[in-house]
Amino acid sequence: MNKLATTAAIALTNMFIGHAAFADGSDGSGFPACSDDRGETVTYHSEDDPTIDYKGMVMYAGARYLDLDTISTPVIIYDESFLDGAPQVMLDFTMAHECFHLSSGDARYAYEADLTGVSMSGDEKFRLENRANCSAAHDLRDIWGYKPEDVSVLESEMRARMSNRHANKFMPIIQSCFKNETPRPY
Repeated sequence: MNKLATTAAIALTNMFIGHAAFADGSDGSGFPACSDDRGETVTYHSEDDPTIDYKGMVMYAGARYLDLDTISTPVIIYDESFLDGAPQVMLDFTMAHECFHLSSGDARYAYEADLTGVSMSGDEKFRLENRANCSAAHDLRDIWGYKPEDVSVLESEMRARMSNRHANKFMPIIQSCFKNETPRPY
């Protein structure tokens, strides 16, 4: 059975290959190019992709490593129904968020913790999610040129898709980072 990084997906740092240069993912959906903290190219796969051995649930998208014991094959797995119904700002934010988990080493950290049976505390998971949220908010503004009204669309979409408790936890940091009140966390 594969051990998978257990980073939660709720929602790409400027570790994109070529920054604002966009490259097609493995499925031709036009996702931004991304690499993990070791420089390995990240590929994108639908959770239903028969070419990957993935058993699990993906809410929107998730950063993972696919292998038995060693870290290799960094991927972002996504739910196709999420892609069909989400506004572009939500898609960009989500993929930026997931790429950050891989490019920062957070996904590897979570994967290694999972392999060794070490449970991360709720506070540690929240810290990792906020790092990814902040980076994604900076990327919305700095790479894609989104405006404050676009972040309002993102907030409405997040509130429609998750509990208010979670949205209330995450939206203040997203808004603060977008306004550049919170510097890049890395």
